[in-house]
Amino acid sequence: MKNYLNLIRCLASILFVFVCIAVKAQDKSIEKDDKEGDDAQQVLDKLANPAAAIGAMISLVDFQFYSGSLMNSTQSGIRYTFQPSLPVPLKNGVNMFIRPLIPINIKQPVYDESGFSNAGFDLGDISIDLAFGKTFNNKWVTVGGIFASLPTATDDRIGLHQVLLGPEAAYGRLGKWGSATLLLTYGWSITNNEERGNTSVMGGQYMYNINIGNAWQISGYPTFSYIPKASSGNKLAFPLGTGVKKVVVVGQTAVALGMQYHYYIVRPDAFALAHQIRILISPIVELPW
Repeated sequence: MKNYLNLIRCLASILFVFVCIAVKAQDKSIEKDDKEGDDAQQVLDKLANPAAAIGAMISLVDFQFYSGSLMNSTQSGIRYTFQPSLPVPLKNGVNMFIRPLIPINIKQPVYDESGFSNAGFDLGDISIDLAFGKTFNNKWVTVGGIFASLPTATDDRIGLHQVLLGPEAAYGRLGKWGSATLLLTYGWSITNNEERGNTSVMGGQYMYNINIGNAWQISGYPTFSYIPKASSGNKLAFPLGTGVKKVVVVGQTAVALGMQYHYYIVRPDAFALAHQIRILISPIVELPW
């Protein structure tokens, strides 16, 4: 297991070095997009605004490391997540978002009466949100809508087996320095499951981006959760996270590249994600409307 963890850390380090080299090679080739008139920094600023009308094909690769009080709970996993974002501009500066979030577990530890095993390559529960966002003249940003989590997991051990539905809201601030946003969601189960009963989950994400020049940002997008009906010591998972992000131009396409590290300062006692390395690759695409 130690050798495997070291290999994952080594691969993540090599990938990050490769990204930095590619970024340096592209520094002098940043040009304004002929149609949008946005340079790399402006693209980066739009990506940092959760209410902006910018198309992106977001790919995340998470190298995850688990721990807990269970025997042999030092485990690891790898997850790929894809989220296309193609907002629809409406009237009065309001944009509509319909964003599916598609997780694919490449390696996922699960626990049962025989101990830990690997769930293998599986689709997780897909979530989707419908939201409306607006950026005001005073640089405050609001987003509101609904989200749903669907029982699409191809392995019963990694899914909730329920449909969750509930509201979501985000509130943020933009400035020359960057941006800061807080997103909150709350989902209730609307389908019956005899084994799990009624489920409710509060989720959230704090997002910050600090401009440091030359289309670079210090950024963090950690997610947290609170499960009211969980047993004592297993309700809250809350991380601290930070990283870097950069927009480069590959051919005619702007691409956001980034890396973050999240450490969960509060997490469930029995078995939970302790820390993770996140790789971001997000090509920017033209909106089809």
